[in-house]
Amino acid sequence: MISPALERAILVIEALEGVDEPTDLLAATSNILSAYGYSAFVLSRLPKVGGNRQPEILLNGWPDGWMARYHEAEHFKIDPVANHCLRSETSLYWTEIAEIRKKEAGAVTMVGEASEFGLLHGLCVPIHTALGSGGLSIAGDKVGVEPGLKAITSLLTFRVWQSLESGLTSERAASLSEREKDVLCWTAVGKTASEIGTILSISEHTVAQHLKNVRSKLRTQNSAHSVVRALQLKQISL
Repeated sequence: MISPALERAILVIEALEGVDEPTDLLAATSNILSAYGYSAFVLSRLPKVGGNRQPEILLNGWPDGWMARYHEAEHFKIDPVANHCLRSETSLYWTEIAEIRKKEAGAVTMVGEASEFGLLHGLCVPIHTALGSGGLSIAGDKVGVEPGLKAITSLLTFRVWQSLESGLTSERAASLSEREKDVLCWTAVGKTASEIGTILSISEHTVAQHLKNVRSKLRTQNSAHSVVRALQLKQISL
């Protein structure tokens, strides 16, 4: 049985079907995130560590004043959220990142300034593909920490990123085998590798190998990315 959070995540993907123009993606993303109390977001492509630290803003849903302040103060040089996105694949709430980076004075200052623009609580989702690394950062002043929200925003991030990158490459993804589709579908509804192995009468190791093959064929980063890509390509349906 699909959990309510995963069901909403799938609805997110369906809601963005056919939406590819940046302005339309901005409006659709804002509408989806507002349902969870998030009033602002930004999707950025980030430079490699040690290079030019200026991020490339792909979708800007930040308050105007904060974006201007962010660039004026060159916060991108010490932004703890951007640093996390460059170094990790794990979605984290800002409070979790603050705990990790609490000894970095500049990062603490930046977080304090962000709160002046109503960006008190947030969540970031790193993304790494063949065409670059970046992340989605969402924020608001009154938000809840809802179970499953990380999964929902992860699917949303990959869906939007895929749309923005779709015009940059014409390379076609390879077709998945029937067993790979089975494994991916069960993964999409929240089953663990062990549970999928039991359902399909295969070993957990074989399940992991199928998921690895899926990532290679679809050129995806992780299971969430694979689900989004396979749905877009209509190689699976849920």
